[in-house]
Amino acid sequence: MKKENNVFFIYAEKNDSIYKIYTHYNGFREPNSVELKRGSVFNLPLKSFNMRQINELGMASWADITGTIYYDVPVAKEEDKGIDDIYECESINGIYYGSDQIRQ
Repeated sequence: MKKENNVFFIYAEKNDSIYKIYTHYNGFREPNSVELKRGSVFNLPLKSFNMRQINELGMASWADITGTIYYDVPVAKEEDKGIDDIYECESINGIYYGSDQIRQ
C-alpha cells in the first residue's frame, strides 16, 4: 500500500493477477468500517479505468492512456509490473472498508 496526500494505492491479488486500486480518504471513518490489512480477504466492487475510458468517453482503444489525475495525484498503470489497468472502488474510503465485506 502507498499513500500520497489523501490518495491511497492498494495492491490486491487474486489468482495470478495484481490489482492496483486507488481511493481517496475523506477524513471520516464510517462507524462499521474496518482497516484493510495485509492478508485480509474481501470482495470489492471494482470499476476498471480501461472500461470507463471505453464506455464514458467512447474510446475504441485505451492502450495509449496510461493513467489519470485523481485529487491532484497522478494515478498510473504499471505495465512493467503486469498492471495494465487501474481500479476505483467507491466502497473503500482510504484504507477503510465496510466490515460486512471482510473475511478473515
